[in-house]
Amino acid sequence: MNQPTEQMEQLPLGWVETTLEAVSLPFRAKIKPTPSSKLPFIGMEDIEAGSMTLSSVGHFAEMKSAAAPFFPGDVLYGKMRPYLNKVHEAKQTGACSAEFLVFPSNPQLNSSFLRFLLHSRAFVRFAAHPDKMTGDRPRIDFDDIKGYQFLLPPLDEQARIVERIEQLFQQVEEGEKALKAAQKLVEKYRLSLLKAAVTGELTKDWREKNPPKETGADLLKRILKARREAWKAAELEKLTAKGKSPKDDAWKKKYQEPAPPSPEAIADLPELPGGWVWATVDQLSHFITSGSRGWAKYYADDGAIFLRVGNLNRLSIDLDLEGKQYVQPPKTPEGTRTRLQTKDIVLSITADVGMTAVVWSSDEAYINQHLALVRLALPNLAEWIAWAFASDLLQAQIREIKRGMTKDGLTLDNVRGLIVPIPSIEEQSETLFRITTAKDKVTRLLAMFDLEGRRASALNQSILKDAFSGKLVPQDPEDEPASVLLERIQAERAAREAEEKPKKPRKRKQKGKK
Repeated sequence: MNQPTEQMEQLPLGWVETTLEAVSLPFRAKIKPTPSSKLPFIGMEDIEAGSMTLSSVGHFAEMKSAAAPFFPGDVLYGKMRPYLNKVHEAKQTGACSAEFLVFPSNPQLNSSFLRFLLHSRAFVRFAAHPDKMTGDRPRIDFDDIKGYQFLLPPLDEQARIVERIEQLFQQVEEGEKALKAAQKLVEKYRLSLLKAAVTGELTKDWREKNPPKETGADLLKRILKARREAWKAAELEKLTAKGKSPKDDAWKKKYQEPAPPSPEAIADLPELPGGWVWATVDQLSHFITSGSRGWAKYYADDGAIFLRVGNLNRLSIDLDLEGKQYVQPPKTPEGTRTRLQTKDIVLSITADVGMTAVVWSSDEAYINQHLALVRLALPNLAEWIAWAFASDLLQAQIREIKRGMTKDGLTLDNVRGLIVPIPSIEEQSETLFRITTAKDKVTRLLAMFDLEGRRASALNQSILKDAFSGKLVPQDPEDEPASVLLERIQAERAAREAEEKPKKPRKRKQKGKK
């Protein structure tokens, strides 16, 4: 049980301690959809978590299940996963999911005051207590929250509190909008930086003073040679494992030369600086594969790391291992096919397509079917290639591929056909140094924005805490005390219940009896 007055010596003037049940009971009625219904429909997904914002609206006529009706001024409270804090004050008549509690408007209780009360951190903590929720889809009912204790101010003061909350929230929201605008500018800068990096614009000044010892074309020749050698080593290992050690060089003729970029494809790309060259991922790598399917049965509490799309993000080429999944892989060829090596590149090929990361660790790890593994002929190029993948130059190629696909995602042939710019090793090093320096600044800025965003959320909750303890606006001794308001709510409820109670039929007198 929460104790709203335990830290207060006395209640604010005119206030009274009460419970949610004492001031409002949810509307229990349900209505069925009809094809001709014009009512809007609000589902759980239509309300943004923690913001009280209605992000979208559906059509009740398209629903198949009964729903709860609501009217202007009613307050909707999402009872599924209450920690998501989904609250909305209705502005029109409509229907909503049965996963909402609908608190009807009441002239004795300010609807916006109730909305802010249900949105407060104190109420969310009370509603989301583990004792109230069980199962994979935790939900609560009114019985779980009806005993919530809070301080009820006079009706006129409720209106003043709501007005002040909205004023202060508006100021916080304006600050958040400015923060989001700054975040967008930083993201735009990051994308511009990467585009400048992979087109040579970022190192134009450096290139003029530092002619390369090895051009991009020369480097590509070295890559292709290393690719052939890697294939030969892998092929020889396969033949030897089968007991078919080659007696001559005939087996080497099976090697397939990788396809270079077509002139038509290059024509659609930016012009490269002198000394740079275009190359396909197929030319740059000697092994490309996608991850294993159906490995959920191998999930374990420890063992090898199993990478998923969630381990990648668009702001970095480093793996995000905060939400690690472990597996105990099978002792089969499939169990080793997707084992990662240091400096492998991982690329998302379904879901959020195009995110990438370099594997820097030598820890045992594997990938699932939503990721592709790209193993380079020269592993030391991994960082450059990964940043190229992350740049809009490659992301534009991926978007173009997706537009022409009937199924969302990339095939391995799509990955092989991606075209990457290759400068000299020296210019790659200089570019990577400049990217890293700028990335560190971007990371610090984004961390600062994140902190300020959390401060804004905390400020809103601080405002609500003051509001519900009588500190946000001054009390007016002329206000009708909340105790009288509470008595009126109870009297109206009793009268309504008496009116709704079915009357007993009168007994008719039998003839002949006096």
